[in-house]
Amino acid sequence: MNLKYVKSEIYNLGFSTEEDVEPSVVIQAINRAVDTISNTVRPILGNLTIQIPQLGIAYIGLYDLKEMAEEEGHTFLGVDHILELTEEGFVPARNCSVISRRLFQVAPVTQNKAYLVWYKRMYTPVTESTPDSFEFELDADLHVLIPLLAAFYVWQDDEERKADKLYNDYETKRNDIVARETKTVAYVRGDV
Repeated sequence: MNLKYVKSEIYNLGFSTEEDVEPSVVIQAINRAVDTISNTVRPILGNLTIQIPQLGIAYIGLYDLKEMAEEEGHTFLGVDHILELTEEGFVPARNCSVISRRLFQVAPVTQNKAYLVWYKRMYTPVTESTPDSFEFELDADLHVLIPLLAAFYVWQDDEERKADKLYNDYETKRNDIVARETKTVAYVRGDV
């Protein structure tokens, strides 16, 4: 979903036109919506691959994940999960830890190891100069939430009834997504 579509939906949901709302209000509402969705529904993830070389001696590695994410152009918010590459493929990592929410420490190893660190990252905020073709970084199934919540933020002070309807629609769709996700996790784990 691109920025042009989200703006268009905000105006449509509010039964308004671009002339009715300040562009800065719409941009602030969009950023607030994406921030809320990425913090309460599902985070935006980035990943880093950490390759431990075979040195023949016990090696204890300490990696600054925040610094590494910044080198990728992302704002690091915290670790989501860590996987280790084994002969069976990627499995939950062992023999490693995260210190102070940003430092990745590997226990002494003597052979090649590879870790895949999934981290929560900050979304890319939009501005008035952001091109309309800008694609939002949230997972595709969450895109439907952006215009509903942003429209709520635009109209909450001026038209309370309209805002309530928009927020209720947002909550319904959000709850559907969360329920579907919970059911999928339960099914994969065998809890159903």
